[in-house]
Amino acid sequence: MRFSQADIQRFAEWTSDRNPLHVDADVARRTHFGEPIAHGVLSALGALAQGGLVFPEGPLALDIEFKGAVRPGVDYTI
Repeated sequence: MRFSQADIQRFAEWTSDRNPLHVDADVARRTHFGEPIAHGVLSALGALAQGGLVFPEGPLALDIEFKGAVRPGVDYTI
């Protein structure tokens, strides 16, 4: 799984979640992450899609623990 900054920007527009941590490099640079990071929900959806999980009627619930930031341009193994 890999997201570009453009992917993150599109997700921000689609969800109206324009938190500067995700879309503003200058603001994100001043955080402990040092750069923009992907939205948690975007990374969770990407992991579900990459994992090939099939939910015929959709998942009824998900219990997700975010253990680290997903950075643009980095390959992640699911």
